Amino acid sequence: DRRSGAVDADAPVTMSLGSHNVTCIKSMASSLIGSDTIFVFTDQGLFATGGSTSGQLQQLARVSKFGTISPYTVEELNGKLFYLDTEMQVRELAGGQPQNITRSWVDNNLAGIPAAYRKYATGAVWDEKYYLGYAPSGATTNTAILVWDDEDRQWVIDAPITAAQGLASWFD
Repeated sequence: DRRSGAVDADAPVTMSLGSHNVTCIKSMASSLIGSDTIFVFTDQGLFATGGSTSGQLQQLARVSKFGTISPYTVEELNGKLFYLDTEMQVRELAGGQPQNITRSWVDNNLAGIPAAYRKYATGAVWDEKYYLGYAPSGATTNTAILVWDDEDRQWVIDAPITAAQGLASWFD
């Protein structure tokens, strides 16, 4: 189901997949030729497809009920996908179901993101870390950062103020 309309230059573009809004499409290469996977994130779930024929690529399989409305947060690190889900939790997809890596750690930080700015949260990877820039409660732009250290499997404080500028969504 394709629909057209005016595109807001400051907003992420969404497409429709039935009753779902597609917010992000991300491919992940595997070590085997022809077995790449394409992940389709929606506002109501995460789907995957893959293969080398058009018939195979047309088959979408539901991976999770946890999609995203924050498409800029979807990043790959060490063969895993990280993203901020619709429940304001960071998920790690490493085969199988996405695992929650924020609950009881930093979920109180993410719960305060104003609803109008959730779509502008931003992810980045560098030096074995996943960086999540977000607008904390009361803010109108991304001014806070959470850092997941993938080697140590924990959230750390490792963000100089200059790093925040690279993850910030700026508005006129």
